[in-house]
Amino acid sequence: MGVREFFITEAVTVLKITRQNAISLLDLCLNNGYLATALTEDKHEKIIVPTAVEKVMVEAVVQITSSGKAK
Repeated sequence: MGVREFFITEAVTVLKITRQNAISLLDLCLNNGYLATALTEDKHEKIIVPTAVEKVMVEAVVQITSSGKAK
């Protein structure tokens, strides 16, 4: 399974969204620079989360887990 397919499958499972919405989410994230792709040394594709985006994600998780809901 490729990294894109893994992302899509995980988004469907975790976020409880349709496959088409998961594909749209991945496209949105890639097109807006929220995520990027790169090749590993052995030519496998990986998804890169930019540092600024990772920081926002971590802060959101902290808020959600401390209050039980997103703010």
